[in-house]
Amino acid sequence: MSLIKNAKELVLLVVLCLIIAIIDIGYGGFRLGITGAVKKDMKRLDEEIKKGRQETVSSSPTELVARVKSTSEIVLTWKDNSEEDGFKIERKVQNGSYNQINTVNQNITSYSDTELNIDTRYYYRIRAYKGTANSSYSNEVYAKTLAGIYNSPSGSPSGLAWDGTNLWSCDSFTGKIYKHNMDATLSVANTYDAPGGSDKHPTGLAWDGSNLWSCNLYTDKIYKHNMDATLSIDASYDIRWLTNDIDGLTWDGTNLWSCASYGSKAIWKHNMDATLSIAATYVSEDGGIADLAWDGSNIFSLRTYYAIFKHKMDANLSVISIYEFEQPDDPITDIPSGLTWDGNYFWSCDTQTDKIYKH
Repeated sequence: MSLIKNAKELVLLVVLCLIIAIIDIGYGGFRLGITGAVKKDMKRLDEEIKKGRQETVSSSPTELVARVKSTSEIVLTWKDNSEEDGFKIERKVQNGSYNQINTVNQNITSYSDTELNIDTRYYYRIRAYKGTANSSYSNEVYAKTLAGIYNSPSGSPSGLAWDGTNLWSCDSFTGKIYKHNMDATLSVANTYDAPGGSDKHPTGLAWDGSNLWSCNLYTDKIYKHNMDATLSIDASYDIRWLTNDIDGLTWDGTNLWSCASYGSKAIWKHNMDATLSIAATYVSEDGGIADLAWDGSNIFSLRTYYAIFKHKMDANLSVISIYEFEQPDDPITDIPSGLTWDGNYFWSCDTQTDKIYKH
């Protein structure tokens, strides 16, 4: 009986051990299953975090600038501040909605927008992207395509004026002054010899409502013209006491203004007295001033590095805004030289491209 009893206990012990082993194995498998699932989820989460980190764009592009180049092209430039896959470029017309028009690759900081409509204002903004992530937008800019490009009647147009009906231009090398017809080619209505004798070198023009004014870089004089068949001289003013590099003129309705692109690099407001004495002097710290224009409220200055400054009529002639346009193929020799306002458009000219531009 004792042996049988012990045998039964042994069997029970073996069965119990088997049950415990089965439970432990099951639990272990369950535990392994849970651990494997957690590890798999953690790995997927880690990959997503890394992917999200990789697609984050740290900084948006800045200093976006739009420069008009022609009647159908505007050039954008910007500063790259991030590690990106590229940049998305968006455009709209005035009162329109932005649409993405193109992308450029990483580290590219310029874009030419072509096949645009003539005489149309376009607005731009850009942002960097990396994977599916986008940076915030850059500053918004705008530029207006040119309204016209015309061949100059001579080789080196150096000054412009608007008389209310017609555009006038002068040539610093041929020594001529031209009155233009306002037709499709800016054909010449009349041609006049500029004053100065053998030193005919007109560099600027202005219209005071009744008379044309011109200035001469070689003679260092400003001339007031009679509006007769030869543009004879009504008065001349020697300004060698002021500057020997006069480049441009404009009229503000009351006073004559002049400027210098080199040397003096200044803008002067003249008293309308016997010597054209100086009412105010404004020294430029932003490069040479090729010419001036008046729009009825403000003075505008044409800079030799292809920008037009709008000035506030305060004690410092401070700058309100800057309109930049693209330099020609050779920015060293190509120099903007004339500026005027016709009531609706600015006009400029370039001594080397031999072109007159309607902005």
